[in-house]
Amino acid sequence: MADPMLQGQYSVRGLHQALAVAAMCVQEQPNSRPVIADVVTALTYLASQKYDPRAYPPQTTSSVSSAPGTRRNSDAATR
Repeated sequence: MADPMLQGQYSVRGLHQALAVAAMCVQEQPNSRPVIADVVTALTYLASQKYDPRAYPPQTTSSVSSAPGTRRNSDAATR
């Protein structure tokens, strides 16, 4: 889900939070969706967070699964 140009230099926690905001925006029932002002506030906050590579080591494609509950072939082979 992250831009490959980032080369793993991003906070996985921040990515998960941004994905959670996106998931709220596509709820089937319109009343369940957040108002746009709240979306903007949440994403502005996430964008303002500084990335510290010492606190968040670079992510590799082999350590991040493509979907929840699934493993890439390279991950399954190492287990």
